Amino acid sequence: MCYNPPVMVGKDLEGKSRVGGWIGLAAGLGGGLYTARVVAEFGPLALPWWGLASLAAIGAGLGVALARWGRHRTDLRPLLIAWGYVVYPALDPAVAIGAGFLALASTIIASAKAAHPSSLFPPLPSLVFLMAFTLYLLTLAPDLLTADNAEYQLVAHHLGVAHPPGYALYTMLGKLFTLLPFNTPAWRANLFAAVTGALTLALIVRTVQRLTNSSWGGVAAALALGVAPTFWAQSTTANIRSFTILFTVWCFDALVAFGQARQRGETGQRSLGWFALGLGLGIGHHLSLGMLLPAFGAYLLSVDPSLARQPRRWLRPGLIFLSTFLVLTYFPIRGAMGAVLAPDHLTTLDGFLEHVLARGFGGDMFAFLRGGVLPHRLAVLGDVLHFQFGPPLLIAAGVGGLALLWRDRRAFLLFGFGFGLFYFLVATYRAPQTVEYLMPAYVPVAVAVGYAASTAAQLRRWRPLGPWLVALVLLPGVLRLVDHYPSFAALHHDHTGRDYAEPILRDAPPDAVILSNWHWWTAFQYLQLSEGLRPDVDAIYVYPQGESYATNWIACIEAATDAQPECLAADPTARPLIVTDQYGEFVSLPYRLVPFGQAYLVQREPLAAPPSDMAPLDASLEDQVRLVGYHLSDDVLAPGQPLIVHLAWQPLADWEHDYSFFVQLLGPAGLVGQGRDVIHPAGRYQVGEVLVDRFEVAVWPTVTPGDYALIAGVYFVPPTGGWQRLRTPQGQDHVSLGGVHIEAATSPPVTLHRLHGRFLSLSGLTLVGADFDQSPGQPQRVYLHWHVTAGTDNSYTIHLLAEGDPVAQGHLPALPGDGYLTTAHDVPAAPLAVAVEPASGGGKLTHTGTWGLPSSRPVSLPEPRPGSRFVPLGGEMALIGAQTRGGIELSAEERQLLRITGPSGPIVQVDLRWLSLGALTRDRVVSVQALAWGMHHDSVPALGAIPTLKWIRGATVRDRHFLVRPEGADAGADLSLVVYDHFTQQHVLPLLDDRLAKLGNMVPLR
Repeated sequence: MCYNPPVMVGKDLEGKSRVGGWIGLAAGLGGGLYTARVVAEFGPLALPWWGLASLAAIGAGLGVALARWGRHRTDLRPLLIAWGYVVYPALDPAVAIGAGFLALASTIIASAKAAHPSSLFPPLPSLVFLMAFTLYLLTLAPDLLTADNAEYQLVAHHLGVAHPPGYALYTMLGKLFTLLPFNTPAWRANLFAAVTGALTLALIVRTVQRLTNSSWGGVAAALALGVAPTFWAQSTTANIRSFTILFTVWCFDALVAFGQARQRGETGQRSLGWFALGLGLGIGHHLSLGMLLPAFGAYLLSVDPSLARQPRRWLRPGLIFLSTFLVLTYFPIRGAMGAVLAPDHLTTLDGFLEHVLARGFGGDMFAFLRGGVLPHRLAVLGDVLHFQFGPPLLIAAGVGGLALLWRDRRAFLLFGFGFGLFYFLVATYRAPQTVEYLMPAYVPVAVAVGYAASTAAQLRRWRPLGPWLVALVLLPGVLRLVDHYPSFAALHHDHTGRDYAEPILRDAPPDAVILSNWHWWTAFQYLQLSEGLRPDVDAIYVYPQGESYATNWIACIEAATDAQPECLAADPTARPLIVTDQYGEFVSLPYRLVPFGQAYLVQREPLAAPPSDMAPLDASLEDQVRLVGYHLSDDVLAPGQPLIVHLAWQPLADWEHDYSFFVQLLGPAGLVGQGRDVIHPAGRYQVGEVLVDRFEVAVWPTVTPGDYALIAGVYFVPPTGGWQRLRTPQGQDHVSLGGVHIEAATSPPVTLHRLHGRFLSLSGLTLVGADFDQSPGQPQRVYLHWHVTAGTDNSYTIHLLAEGDPVAQGHLPALPGDGYLTTAHDVPAAPLAVAVEPASGGGKLTHTGTWGLPSSRPVSLPEPRPGSRFVPLGGEMALIGAQTRGGIELSAEERQLLRITGPSGPIVQVDLRWLSLGALTRDRVVSVQALAWGMHHDSVPALGAIPTLKWIRGATVRDRHFLVRPEGADAGADLSLVVYDHFTQQHVLPLLDDRLAKLGNMVPLR
């Protein structure tokens, strides 16, 4: 028997070819059947059985044709994953999207890998820059912003000096962008951020490519970082954080290049010079980059220990590093020229150092380095990472970090040590908006994600596994891109800064003084200095000092402080005065605050008539109060959208009671929306003077489209308890303020449980989501979210079933066009299903089931977790979780750091979870209260780390609070919360739950 290698090799090749052919056929068939199923389930038409069979046959035929076409052209084996959804036993859009993306992306990756074994696209960083810049340009903030962002727009336009450390390089480069010959200077400053963000992503692609020789790793890293909410936001608004993270990536990239040069036997001096340049410019821009110096130094010495013995090699990089600080000469030069916002002391050495070193913030460093506080801060920063990347990407980063540790310990030292160092230092730093301060730590996370993708791409044993895993790493980033885009598209059309500041400034009385918080003051400054609007008006920033910000305001209103000389110079006691904030302590002032736009006009003499823009009223209520005028912000709105009502009234007599004023929205079935009642004490007002109150009426999300009545009234609490309304001469207990039309929502609701229950009816009715609320002391409430895709005369009856038995029903009205509706149902806690039938009768509707087949079975709802919450507040956010834990021990100093007030006693920890219902533009404070204890804990969410200004649609945020339980107090006392505006301490977000609203304006927690 002789061995004939050619014959055996031929048979082996033939066998492999046959197996490969069958695998390719199966892959193509899976792709075709997947496409057929998706069309059947999510297409616009419901197909009979023969239509479905024809569609499946067409899909199978196309799949076979694809297999034959690609047999010798590309690797189709990754398409095998499409079979996962072909045989999946339920209709699930998320699974369908995931399987489809994995199949398509892994096929492209496998094909691209075969075509470009070393690199996907040589100019990949340039391509990523163009794609990222396009994305950020499409979602760019359109105009004037607020707070620090408006300050950066202003100083860039005028070559001014921003608050410490000043940001000289940013200001000078920003000035170049403001010279562009189109749009406003504010928009051009925003454009600078888009360029910076895109450059950062291009650079991180190059860094990962250097590190892994993998293009897919670079793409994964750029995608993970580029769609992170804070990075995206910073890439569309004028800011200095995107500049900081650009220099962070610059330093990492230069160090990786240096390490590779040393591996090739080169000196790496050029890379070392680039590192010195980026480090110097970065530290000169913001000192926080210096926190990474230990990681940078450790990496350099691990790569080239001879650096410690050859100081001459540091000479050129050292000169480059020192030369970068010439940029800082900008400050004394511009300070001497009287630049916009420049402090007076920049021309002195001490003043210069005070500014560029930001000495005023020195006390915040390591402030949280306390044994009882630090664990809470570390947990909060973990929540920040969750907010930025989500669990799947964090898992990928963990896998990538372990792979980096295994394969390249020096690189792990650079990125892992750098991440841990920055994470720890920010955790101990007392500053708001931790989501922004932590941004340099996002770079190692993104690099680790890229390393995970590159490791997957290099798997050799079973070739389809690599492309599948690479696609699996890319999938979370793609899904987050899709989820986050609507929020930033909405912010692309948001003009909050101009809408607030411009009307106030434009309509202010001649020579008026505007006292403002920082948030709005910078917008006023931009409008005056950049657009020349109302130079006769003095806008003054009331800055906080001492224990009470309200006291600062009162002193400035009365011009009674030397600590804020701007108030004395402007003499607000002698000129018309407007204030942006309103505090409870203002009741001690002998003035009235009249709503003026979204601010307040300080009225030193009683008003004799309502403002001229109000619709007149003449409604007397039992000779105690007369309603004399009102103004509505709008008379057409959608569920969840606030309606601003200004109500003017007069006291007609000296009151014997405190009176409460209310505004409500009524429908045929009763109350459908209300604002927070305003209480006025007896003995404070003059008979006959006119006063104006502001109400924010929130429309409940379950309101159906139609016309509703807006009413106002007054009530008091008699000594016997309860409440009693004042009546008109006609005997009515309220006064009509006209009508309001409610339209259906045009955007899909934010929901914790996405569904796709498409009922086969003329209206294209689809159940798109469900949420559950199990508030204490209340039956379980189920919110069902519906989409109607075409107008029809039909209305529908909704049946909720528990184990087949009806437990509740509701009504869906006919709509004239497309829209989204929400219905609420109080039901027992049991597995639930939904059935729908036309209100005119005709039996239950069938719905699209698996493979698009009509199903007469009710649509099953997901089973909620015990204690599930869903309490919407003001159309902005929903409480989705609350847990309490006692036995927390903290020292007096630690309590002060966490803003825990009250006597000594055991501390109760309250952990909340929030769901953002949109991209928020207001800064909110959450106040957790125990009325029986007389205790409360007020904080910006996540102990100040994740302000609501940073929330986007669908984001979930963990929020921790602490309450002191006085000795001897009932440990089981009720807890509740309210949410209010951070700057004004007013404008409490109303509950959009009719059950809980009856109990007061506080959300019960236990």
